[in-house]
Amino acid sequence: MSMVNHQMYAFIDESGNTAANCMNRYLILAALITNEPLSVQRNVIEAEKKIRKRMKNTREIKAFKQSQLTRKIFLNNLIKADFEIFSVAFDLSSIKHMPYTVDTVYSFGMSLLCKNIFVYNQNVSFVIDKRYSNEKLRNNLNSEIYKMLLDTGLDVESVTISHEESIENHSLRAIDFIAYEIYQKLKNSDNLFDIISPYVGNYVYYKDISWEKIKKESKTPQKRSP
Repeated sequence: MSMVNHQMYAFIDESGNTAANCMNRYLILAALITNEPLSVQRNVIEAEKKIRKRMKNTREIKAFKQSQLTRKIFLNNLIKADFEIFSVAFDLSSIKHMPYTVDTVYSFGMSLLCKNIFVYNQNVSFVIDKRYSNEKLRNNLNSEIYKMLLDTGLDVESVTISHEESIENHSLRAIDFIAYEIYQKLKNSDNLFDIISPYVGNYVYYKDISWEKIKKESKTPQKRSP
């Protein structure tokens, strides 16, 4: 799929270790990028209709609450749409010299993910799953993202960033499932990642590395295979 120089939308969510008291070793930031968001929406609606026939009274369908079968149903419908996947993942247990909170790693990873997408296409609207209810925290995250984008030397004028609830955005529910499958792959839990692997355009996984080296490598957009 080629979307370079077209208006692009990047829907972003996280999975894994998202809280200070969480013992999970992985943190995954993932983006579904597309220039046809209505196509993604249609396929998510179709997938959720099939899933709701199996599950009654479910307000929002979240990946971590689903069986392997229902996740497979969702993913097989989703891949009818036109999109690519970008991701930045961390094995927090193996990163050396990291005196930072999970929120600090989250902010850095989110900024790096947005940078990698931005270098791919500068005409982009970032739509982030609303992690923070506090507006100040959302603005701080936006500032960190813009700072890393500005470091590329490219024009950020066309970039927009918004924070939305996944219950109100079908594409955010799609990336929720994608991020969860990347998390499952890192855990070696199941093989549903194979369904979406052809759609992965850019994947960076930090393991057995120092935080200083991560920061240094972030100066240049990275691409590694999952």
